[in-house]
Amino acid sequence: MITLTIGPDGSGSYEDENGVESLTASSQEQLRSLLLGRAASRARQEGQPLRVVAKDTSGLTHLLITPSGAISLAKAEEPTPEPTSQSTPVNQMPTVHAPATPAQPVAVPASAPQPMPTPTQVNQPTQAMATPASQQPMPQGMPVYQPAPAQQAPQVMPGQVNQPTFQGAPANYAPQQSLAPQNAPSFQMGTAPAPVSRPRPDSFLAQSSAGGPKPTGWRAVAGRLGLKVQASQAQCQQWEDERTVSQHWPGPRTIAVLNGKGGAGKTPTSILLASNFARLGSGSVVAADGNVTRGTLGWRTEQGPHNATILDMVPQTEVLMDPSARNGDVAAYTHHQTIDQFDVLRSNPLLLSTEQKLTPEELDGIQQVLTRYYRMIIWDTGNDEGDSLWLRIVSHADQIVIATTTRTDHAEAGRLLLQGLSSRDERSAALAANAVVVISQADREEPPATSLVDGFAGIAREVVTIPYDRAMREQWLRSDKLAPATRAAWLHAAAAVARGL
Repeated sequence: MITLTIGPDGSGSYEDENGVESLTASSQEQLRSLLLGRAASRARQEGQPLRVVAKDTSGLTHLLITPSGAISLAKAEEPTPEPTSQSTPVNQMPTVHAPATPAQPVAVPASAPQPMPTPTQVNQPTQAMATPASQQPMPQGMPVYQPAPAQQAPQVMPGQVNQPTFQGAPANYAPQQSLAPQNAPSFQMGTAPAPVSRPRPDSFLAQSSAGGPKPTGWRAVAGRLGLKVQASQAQCQQWEDERTVSQHWPGPRTIAVLNGKGGAGKTPTSILLASNFARLGSGSVVAADGNVTRGTLGWRTEQGPHNATILDMVPQTEVLMDPSARNGDVAAYTHHQTIDQFDVLRSNPLLLSTEQKLTPEELDGIQQVLTRYYRMIIWDTGNDEGDSLWLRIVSHADQIVIATTTRTDHAEAGRLLLQGLSSRDERSAALAANAVVVISQADREEPPATSLVDGFAGIAREVVTIPYDRAMREQWLRSDKLAPATRAAWLHAAAAVARGL
């Protein structure tokens, strides 16, 4: 058995009875073609079709590669079921049951009992239809089956009641005359069916539908060959997540990304959530830096054609809220991300917090401007849970996200934050109960965060884990640089947030 594997990080391997060989290429498509070429070469050497198991992030696909290089979809090998004792032998004839007795049998006078017919008399025609003399009789004792002759209904004359005939009655037997008058009209047996109304179409317009998930990876290769393949479970999950994230809501939505510890992943979480909502929801998403203690949102995102920060927007809030303001006027203060399609309202990390401290009223003005120009606002917050600016951001939030790494001190800070919100007031308790926790793996060698997931599952609505990815450490964080498994995990995190909006 040959196994072709493309890992989540884009690495590939070719495995046979001789061992595993690692292969690399500049893209996954080139790597997939390289692996298929190796398998086709092996099939030519053996001179017979070769069964191949192809693995990637979409799941397992069983392929059959011929020496000519033709690829078809093969069924997974299954054990042949053992015959059971309940099986019916091939030469056993099925049991034939006699036809059911009529519901209303015809009564025959007791004075003229009829003898039991012998097998040769079953379904024989009446005397009116005699057996030809040339027909040779069957051997004695062998039953004969002949279909009953078709009976023609007698014609009924006007004023005459149709009398039933009884097969097998004596010749001198006359049925009792009906008590109905001679001039009574004749009626057919049975009742005419009720008239059926014609169906009326609700509409001639077809209902719109987004279709379903399309296969990717090895399954897409089989689909391009004309083979009917279904999407894997992972592909179905991705399709469902994309539909969830791409929806729009009536009115703007505000998300606050929180954790009282620095380095817990608040800024990467803010960036990649904004990326998914913007790319799948056609933009109109802004990530705003609410961390006045050297917030790094501006450092880890693309800078626009200016150096404006949140401080430059503060004195212009009334101008931007004027009815004469245009939709593009806000671009003088935000930085558009050309790859991930969202905007960034950055702080100035070169200034001390005392030099760029916003008042709660100034933040209210910023929030009002952002809700006019954007459908979604994602706040990257600071570390001081008692700061008036931090508290004001939480008061504007429709949804909170607890960002943490697999480090226990980061997770504990997130747990305490949820616990504090739950006991603060009714609205804060509702935010905590509806929270989404995003756990990012800090290092490659760290074990899965199973215990952290179980711990947060009882106090938050959903918990999503993010695998380790070295691209997460780059200064400019872009979704197109992430491994496929990491992108799928962040998409799932965005879908979890969307389900709470």
